Amino acid sequence: MWHKKDKLLKKYNELAYQKAFIFAVIGIPQFIAIICHAYFSTVFLSSKSPVNETTIVLSSSLLSFLPAMSYFALIVRIIGSLLLLILGLLTVFRALFTFGIDYMALVHLYYPEESEFQDHEIYSVLRHPAYAGFLLISAGAVFARFSVYSLIFFFMLLIGFLCHIWFVEERELVARFGTPFLEYRRQVPALIVKPKMLGTFFSFLIGRKKNNNS
Repeated sequence: MWHKKDKLLKKYNELAYQKAFIFAVIGIPQFIAIICHAYFSTVFLSSKSPVNETTIVLSSSLLSFLPAMSYFALIVRIIGSLLLLILGLLTVFRALFTFGIDYMALVHLYYPEESEFQDHEIYSVLRHPAYAGFLLISAGAVFARFSVYSLIFFFMLLIGFLCHIWFVEERELVARFGTPFLEYRRQVPALIVKPKMLGTFFSFLIGRKKNNNS
């Protein structure tokens, strides 16, 4: 959707986004599949056991090899997983309801003249709240399974988001807004909330919206 933007706009004009949307349709099921595999064991997702024993080992909890800690570890995993999953889902849904489906679907990437200036206070906490929500969901999977696979999937997602933010999305924002955006980027983290800003972050999650011009 990003790299083909100029080519599609030149060729299809106002129909460019319709041609680009197929890339989002392809990506969403892939993301859902990764999350499902991270949260659930391979045996749970399939009616047949994997032929490869390595798959069974890599999808099993690392804590299962510590019988003395199994009960305590299970409680910690359940609590940690639920908390991160809830926080992640709240963050994604609040971003969706606050900024709209056009924001999440990248419509304004193709038609920036139709976009509105966003001065929501969450942008003083995170540059990319929706991406942060997806990372929280993935981190919940690490607690849920604590398997090699869940760790691999989490770091795949983290590295993928960081590469996209630095080399694709924010490269365009720098070209569009210049020095002011560079200064903003130095001050506000992309995906991790600073401890002193947790109050603002949780206010965003419960729906308390405060704009700079309010």
